[in-house]
Amino acid sequence: MDEIAELTGLEYIGALASTTLAAFRERRGRLLGIIAIATAVTGGIVWLLPQQWKAQVALQIGHVDGELVEGPPLVARRVETPGFKLEVLKSLGMKPSVVDPKSALFLETLAAQVINGTDLVQLSIRAYSRADAIRQLQATLDLLRSRESSVMEARTKMLRERLAAIDDYSQSLKALQASVVRSITERSKAGHRAGTENNEETLTAALARSLIRELSAQVLQLRQERIEVEQQLSPTQTYPAQALEPVYADEEPVRPRRALSVFLAFLLSSLVGMSWAIAMLHRDRSRSST
Repeated sequence: MDEIAELTGLEYIGALASTTLAAFRERRGRLLGIIAIATAVTGGIVWLLPQQWKAQVALQIGHVDGELVEGPPLVARRVETPGFKLEVLKSLGMKPSVVDPKSALFLETLAAQVINGTDLVQLSIRAYSRADAIRQLQATLDLLRSRESSVMEARTKMLRERLAAIDDYSQSLKALQASVVRSITERSKAGHRAGTENNEETLTAALARSLIRELSAQVLQLRQERIEVEQQLSPTQTYPAQALEPVYADEEPVRPRRALSVFLAFLLSSLVGMSWAIAMLHRDRSRSST
């Protein structure tokens, strides 16, 4: 070992390779046995672990009058609160307990992540079957949309009430305008029949016409306000939370990665085994030289 330590560069690599090859030759039976046993044990353990499937979906936050009903960070935090998770479990008819394996995995893996620069929240979950993963994430999505719908309803209700108030006031102004027009018309006809029309009546008619113009302007203003409110409630400005695509889960499980785990076990056991063989070789050489 001291001789190898004194070498540098290619000489060191060559000496190390030679020592490793010698160690393998002398103890290849034990070495292969160690590798085989370690790989088999790891593979057996990994093979016995229950498989997990991952489902995910992108949720677009709802809007009212072009503004977000709720901020994406708020929605993401809500998803990861224990209370929300337990409510989803109850809607699924699952036991809200960490003792139940399915519930425990749900509580552990349900997650939400804000997609930066967008109004989207990425939801994900892992379950012990593909169907369960899709079902559980769909229930989560439905509850989120229900929660946001109640918030959205309060805001859209205000806009609808404003729209109704505009309609009522507009109808009142139109009725008043029609009444003034009738009054002027009747006075004018009465004056023409009598052949007389004094200054007071002329002044009254002028004031009435001015009032009609003012009422007409207010009606037009209300009509414009109604158009604006209708635009605020239009589907392009006001819409509920929705999934961009249906909840999706891969056909293949995401955990455990059996092939990768067995390969890593083989690689690690090989390194450990070769290190042990080299150490034993140098021990034997040290004993023989003394």
